[in-house]
Amino acid sequence: MTEKKKKKLIDSRILWLIISLLVSFLSWIYITRTQTTTVTREFTDVEVVFEGREAIRELKSFVITDISQKTVSVKLSGNWDNVGSLHSSDIKAVIDVSKLTSIGNNTVPFTLKYKKAVNPDEISLISSYPRTIQFYVDKLLEKPIEVKGAFTGNAEEGYIVGNLAFNPGTINISGPEKQVKLIDHAWVIVDGQNLSREKRADLSFTLRDSEGRDLPVGEVTFDSDTVSITVPISKKKEVPLDLIITPGGGALRDNCKISILPEKITIAGDAALVDGINKIELANIDLSSFVSTYDANLPIILPNGVENVSGEKDAKIEIEILGLGSKGFSVSNLSYINLPGSFSSANIVSRSLDVTIRGKQEILDKIAANNLRAVADLNNITSTGEIYVTAKIYVDGFADVGAVGEYKLIVNIRK
Repeated sequence: MTEKKKKKLIDSRILWLIISLLVSFLSWIYITRTQTTTVTREFTDVEVVFEGREAIRELKSFVITDISQKTVSVKLSGNWDNVGSLHSSDIKAVIDVSKLTSIGNNTVPFTLKYKKAVNPDEISLISSYPRTIQFYVDKLLEKPIEVKGAFTGNAEEGYIVGNLAFNPGTINISGPEKQVKLIDHAWVIVDGQNLSREKRADLSFTLRDSEGRDLPVGEVTFDSDTVSITVPISKKKEVPLDLIITPGGGALRDNCKISILPEKITIAGDAALVDGINKIELANIDLSSFVSTYDANLPIILPNGVENVSGEKDAKIEIEILGLGSKGFSVSNLSYINLPGSFSSANIVSRSLDVTIRGKQEILDKIAANNLRAVADLNNITSTGEIYVTAKIYVDGFADVGAVGEYKLIVNIRK
């Protein structure tokens, strides 16, 4: 080996020796500093945690409320290994509530716990703000509340907004008794412009008291965070009220003066259903059931799915027969037809029947009693003995006249 190479090798060893000594020295300084140097640091926004909170809720029906501070500030002292690397999120201000036994106010200190792997025995609490935490222990109360709401938009012209529907219709809430007692209902608001069909939406709600004032949620919890709300939109239409007139007793609809109040109502419902309704028929009036006038209050009954927007529940009707007269007759021509084969015979017990015939006066003046006959139809007879049977009145030889009222004959049926 040449002298030059030997000298180069020696110089290289000396360099590495110097580097090794320098690294060792720096490591010694770092270790000495982290293990022996005391540092003091301040940590803000340290979270306050209640240990055993869920346990007292489940076992004792206690809830924690009115907490004075959600976070605290602390000043800690310790060696660099323990304090220097900490962050506020690594520290918790813990209050053990598992041994609480009564409802009321509490003021207690907290204990610091660390999430990071540090030695708590080598960390000193220099100061904290605040030093204690105040809170209230309340009884847990559960109850259902009704869901209510309002529609703040509008429907398209010719349409109307129906009653809102909520699903669920009630919400179960639970929380501190003094908070839950104030809550009367859940309130939902839904909007929409120029609606012509049903709208549905899933919306959050607010809590309200019985006076309609909004309340904070506080520590109250719910079994549902949203409500499904349906806004029904119906087509509206004005339709007249009418009567079905059955001709009888010599009278036709043309002989009637008919008054219906109200004359019209406004209805609402599904567009296809409403479009098919052109009038509301109140009742079937048989003109043979009265002589000259008829009046009544009739209920306004609508098809399923149709609403009476006007609000009237009844209609007053009056019918007057015009241009016709009436005349009384005693009918003695009495007979029967259609005696069932299971019976042997039938005899008319009635001797005569007083009837009223209606028609134009000039025709009535020409009718005599012998033009009238009363015929009892025995087709539906099921028993023997003397029974009343409805009779039909015939006016032979004269058209456009008829009997007014209902008539019965006494017939004796034999087996």
